This record gives sequence, structure tokens and C-alpha cells, in this order.
Amino acid sequence: MMSTIPIIFNEKNVAHTVVGGQLCPVASAFLGAVVLNRGVRWNRAEFFAQLTTLGIAPIVSVERSAAAPDVTGLAERFPFVKFITPLECISVGEMINLGVAELDVMYVLVLWSDMRIDPQGMSQHIQDILRTNTHMCIAPQLCSSHSTVLPTQIVPALRKSDFFTQPTECTTNHTPTIYPYDFVGIYHRDRFIQCGGFDFTIANAYWQNLDFGLRSYLWGECIEVNTQIRLFYEALPPQEDASADSSYRIFYLKNLAPLLEKDRAFISGTQFFSFFRNSGLHLIEAYRLFRDAQKWVAVNRYRFKKTAARLVSEWEPR
Repeated sequence: MMSTIPIIFNEKNVAHTVVGGQLCPVASAFLGAVVLNRGVRWNRAEFFAQLTTLGIAPIVSVERSAAAPDVTGLAERFPFVKFITPLECISVGEMINLGVAELDVMYVLVLWSDMRIDPQGMSQHIQDILRTNTHMCIAPQLCSSHSTVLPTQIVPALRKSDFFTQPTECTTNHTPTIYPYDFVGIYHRDRFIQCGGFDFTIANAYWQNLDFGLRSYLWGECIEVNTQIRLFYEALPPQEDASADSSYRIFYLKNLAPLLEKDRAFISGTQFFSFFRNSGLHLIEAYRLFRDAQKWVAVNRYRFKKTAARLVSEWEPR
């Protein structure tokens, strides 16, 4: 039985264990971090030490469904880091929702355990950038381990009625991107929660991230790349899977199907048969999902500021 599209942030209750997380003496209510453990064995002690040196605290490290063997030792060495281990396999977006819910800060830096931060950019610019920020999320410039700038600015596009994205290298500061590549960014915590966070019913990471980003834009938010903040991958960056799988159906209904009439959004019942023909679902399954999406759009009908087609037509390439 498929899950209902969540109406509120972190609606799914994920069972998990917690190790560490004592109050950090340098912690502030300004910038904390959610570290996603990729599962590779880099020097995490050095990683947490760097975050602390940069004044980023408190820190929540979200492990995979099986606790990493170094958690106990790291918790003893870094008592201000809270290590959360889900007791079930969860998506990347759910990992972030779980970590964000544990923090009480204005901004949350989300990054992976196999990354390193450019300390010069982070220490010199971050305070000024965030104090003048007006966006829900700031995506950093991402680079390879050889310092090559990666094509992580994501531009939305339409070909006839098909929606797709185009990655491009970002070298201009304050450039909009439809979503933060690899989920990495500095999120305004309250606005992230108000936007609903990541949808746990979307399992595919690409569609889950795109759903969050596109929804944010349709609801009047913005995500931009700031080239003064740079992060480096220690290994090869992940490949995105943009295949039109079951996750795409939910993404489509939530973001591409809604129409706007005056100040409210809706999904017309006449759109069902077109959706059904292309869904690959049995009639009853397709109808249940369609009705679920209709109800979700109805709840959020006054939050939509534009349609996806209008967003793409107004997108300004830089």
C-alpha cells in the first residue's frame, strides 16, 4: 500500500538511536550542521575537528541504517556531535529531515562525510552571506578532489511538455539553481520546515531533491549558488538517476500537474485519464494516487505562486 503524500514536515516517525550530543560550549543559535554519512571510511575525526574550528555547531551526524563502527569512539572524542542511526533504511531526504528536526539553529549546513570545506571561504564570508541572505537555501560551489569546478548549477527546461533539468558549471555568484546538487547547501531551518522538507514517499534521490527544489520555487522561495562558499569531494561525486520511475509519478502530480486560477492551485479531474494512460498503474492504483495528489494540492492551494511552465519561461540563464 502506497504512503500518503505528507502534509507537514517530518510527518513520518523514523525509529532511531542516539549517541552523544552533549551541549557544545561554542554552539550558537546561528549555524549548525547535518552530516550525512556516505558510508566510505574517510577520516571523520579530522572532518568534525574542521567543522568545530570553523565555529559550526551543534552538529548532527546521520548514519546509515547500520551504525558505523567508529561512532562510539567519535562520540567520546566529540561529545557535542549527536550521532543518529535510523533503525530502518531511509532515503537521503529523510536523513536530512531527521537531522534538521534535532537542531535548534537559524541555518543548517547539510553536507556529506566524504567532503572537505574550503576554510578560507567559509570563515571569511559565511557570517556576512547569511546575515544578508534572503533565500531559503544557499548551495555552495562544488569541486572535485582536484579542485575542478563541477557542473552543479541545475537549470530547469521544457521540451514540448517534457520537463527536464540541465546541469551547468556555475562560475557567477548568486546564480539560481532549481535544487541544491547532492542535497548540499545551507538551509534556513524555519523556511525549510515551512516548505515541508523532503517528501519521504519519493524514494529516488533525484526526484526527491527536484521535488523539494521545484516546490520551493512554485511556493515563492529561491535557491542560489554562492561561489564564495566552496566544498570539495574526496571521491567521485554520485551519479543522478533521472529515469521516470515510480517516484516521477508523485513528482509530476505535485509539481507539474497543478494549474493556477486566480490565487489558488488545483488539479482538474479531467487530467486523470491522461495521467492514467502514462502512469503504468492499474486503474485503482492510479486513481488513489491521483486523488491523494489532488487533496495535497487543495491543502496547499494558496501557497502556489506560479506553475512549472511559467517558472521555466521566466528562468533567466546566467
